[in-house]
Amino acid sequence: MAKKTPNTNTQTQSNSPIPALILILIATLFVYFPSLQNGFITSWDDNHFVTENPAITSISLENIKAIFSNTLLNMYSPLTTLSLAFDYALWDLKPFGYHLTNLIFHLLNTALVFVVFSKITNKSWLVLFVSALFALHPMHVESVAWISERKDVLYSFFYLSAIVTYFKFTELKQSKYFIYTIILFILSCLAKPMAITLPVILGLIYWYKSEKSFEIKDYAYCIGLAFISIVFVLMPFIFHDTSTLTDNLSLKFSIVDRVFLLTYAIAFYFIKLILPIQQSAFHYYPEKINDLLPNTYYASAIIIALFGLLIWKIKSLSKELIFSLVFFFVSIVLVLKIVPFGNAVVAERYTYLPYLGLFFGLGILLEKFIKADSTKTIILIAVSVVFAITSFTRQKVWKSNLTLFTDIIAKYPEISTPYNIRGDVYSKDGNTLAALNDYNKSIELDPDNYESYVNRGVIYFNTNQFELAVNDYNIAAKLNKETTKIFLNRGISLMKLNRFEEAIPDFERVVKAEPNNAEAIASIGFCYYNLKNYELALSNYDKAISLNPNDFETLKNRGNAKAFLKDFKGSIEDYSTIIKNNPNDANALSNRGNSYYQSQQVDKACEDWKIAAQLGNANAIGAVKAICR
Repeated sequence: MAKKTPNTNTQTQSNSPIPALILILIATLFVYFPSLQNGFITSWDDNHFVTENPAITSISLENIKAIFSNTLLNMYSPLTTLSLAFDYALWDLKPFGYHLTNLIFHLLNTALVFVVFSKITNKSWLVLFVSALFALHPMHVESVAWISERKDVLYSFFYLSAIVTYFKFTELKQSKYFIYTIILFILSCLAKPMAITLPVILGLIYWYKSEKSFEIKDYAYCIGLAFISIVFVLMPFIFHDTSTLTDNLSLKFSIVDRVFLLTYAIAFYFIKLILPIQQSAFHYYPEKINDLLPNTYYASAIIIALFGLLIWKIKSLSKELIFSLVFFFVSIVLVLKIVPFGNAVVAERYTYLPYLGLFFGLGILLEKFIKADSTKTIILIAVSVVFAITSFTRQKVWKSNLTLFTDIIAKYPEISTPYNIRGDVYSKDGNTLAALNDYNKSIELDPDNYESYVNRGVIYFNTNQFELAVNDYNIAAKLNKETTKIFLNRGISLMKLNRFEEAIPDFERVVKAEPNNAEAIASIGFCYYNLKNYELALSNYDKAISLNPNDFETLKNRGNAKAFLKDFKGSIEDYSTIIKNNPNDANALSNRGNSYYQSQQVDKACEDWKIAAQLGNANAIGAVKAICR
């Protein structure tokens, strides 16, 4: 009888990590399900990318050209904007669809991470460890739950796909896979500029997997891809002025300070890898006291030194740990802010792809010190559960503008900016008292925050406290003489106080900066009208109406000015245009009646007055009684 051979296929299937990957994907779907109920974060970028972005409202050739020939918020990421345009076509402005797209890409990226690291190592537990942490780590919530960070999930999808096709190219030596890699690399760069690191990462993976000694010719294809990186490095210089990107932070922090800002950032990302607590959408730059940074920034250098010493001691894992750390540093170096810019010293979204290197290194260390498979499985499950619960809870923070900035304030109660932003949220929701309290707190924390004075001035204006509004605008004007909004608002407040001569210079300053600002021009006309200089009033009204023909309030004012100048025919034409748009405008009807009367057309005057009187206009009622029969 023939000897039975073992069923190797059954054995392989029983040890397959695929079922575990499916569980990870299901867990990820469950963890991020609450994000599908979240709204837009219009107080932070979602307004620029989606709700107020005309470029996404139609997938037309004109809009596509505009998307690919402009930056958005100082970043060239046209493919991301185009993906949002497709969402708009499907969902209009329903946030559910945009969140769903982000989640789908995150699930696809998790599967791609599994594929990539299955090629890098044959250790199934390590591959699952990296995949689970990528899928469930709380530091990745920002990239998935925030619609504007479509950039992260989209560029990572093409980035990881490019790694997969490059593996195919090196294995099969078929040029079509290198062409696929080029295409995917370009798409990744078009989604987010951080993708320019791909050629170095591909070279790093080749080095890690190769047992050959280093030869430059082995990296020729990676060097070729680097030319694409150079093109995308130049994109910001082509499409916008990069001189403003540092926000004067380079003047605030010395070279020595920047060293400690850098060590703090590195220590922050290392610590949050293991202990993702006190998460926040913003981690603000520190305030210097007596020209010194907070102690934690100096301590971070010690932490990095101790960590470096630990790595140096574990010489048996030198190649693995070098791969892990270089992967992390290369993929995050562009946002380590060696030259300070923006408002935040670190950001959680920056870890989305770079953490793959640290996940791998952490897994390597666990494998070295823990030999029992059962123990490693328990660790994997325990870490996944803890991170899943934390990420699930974190979704609620991204539900709305109010929840997000309330959370930021809880983490950074001594920073002025989030109070100002939350004040705007309250103001738009009609919660005037809460808005005023936040603006007051913002000003208390930073008396130089001109935006808070402007916004508080709006609250005072809307509650008819015009003197207080003018006082706030006066302070804001001293702090920032370049913002036309300050002078426009102050001018309008002065008009409300009948201080027309004082208001005119503010409006003129706005028009000098913005020659086509119809509101400011019309306001100048209104001031001259009330100063009884009807010729100048009429001149400004003409300019304003030429810029905005549908401004019926200014059209009415122009009609009044013409009437005072005894141009009754012109005033009748203006009032008639208004009445055609709104037949029940009692004031326009009454005024047109006056102009008809002054031009000896009593019957038409009485006809207008009677209609206006029926609508409750007091002047028309008096005119009907006195003149009409």
